Order: sequence, then C-alpha cells, then structure tokens
Amino acid sequence: MFIGLSRILEGELWIPEEVLMRFACPTQAPSVIRNQHHLGLSPREWDVARRIAGGLSGKQIARELNVSEGHVRQVSCVIYNKLQVGNRVEAALKVSAELAGRSGPARGLP
Repeated sequence: MFIGLSRILEGELWIPEEVLMRFACPTQAPSVIRNQHHLGLSPREWDVARRIAGGLSGKQIARELNVSEGHVRQVSCVIYNKLQVGNRVEAALKVSAELAGRSGPARGLP
C-alpha cells in the first residue's frame, strides 16, 4: 500500500495488483455459474422449483418466500417454459432428477 501511495503522490497511475488480476483473468459472475448448475433457472426460480419438487402448494411456497401467490404462479410459468415441461408434476420430476444428480437421492429441500 505504501508503494501505491508513493506512486500516486509522484503523479503516476497506480492500480492494486489484485484489481489488475481480476480484470486480466475474468471469470463468470457467480449468478451465471449458479444458473448453469440449476437447469438454467435464476436463484429465485430455483427456490420456487425446489419447493415445487418438494410437493409444496403455491400458497405454501408464497408463505415461505414471503411473496404473493400471483408471483409464485408467474415464476412457475417461467420455470415450466425454461424446463420445457407442461405442468407442475413434470417440473417436479425434472428438478428432483437434478437434485438427485448433485447429491444422491433428493430428500426434501436442500
């Protein structure tokens, strides 16, 4: 830090090495990585999808996530489209298979 400060005082441009390395070696954003591991669903969609797979009703999901039932219905439709399924049961099966593939048999909500 002392070196950086002295360079700045001398009129030079100084950027910490950690910052330079971050720009030199870009990595994917955490949310992108998360989406790749969860069937292309956003974190909120994944929260809803896991609860669907756990057998919760729309009303129960809304209570647990502190959102409206309408929001759960909207997110559910997006989930069905992204997973290319036609209904809740198919979505639950697909999500359960993903959960089982990551950590053995799916047991409730991870």
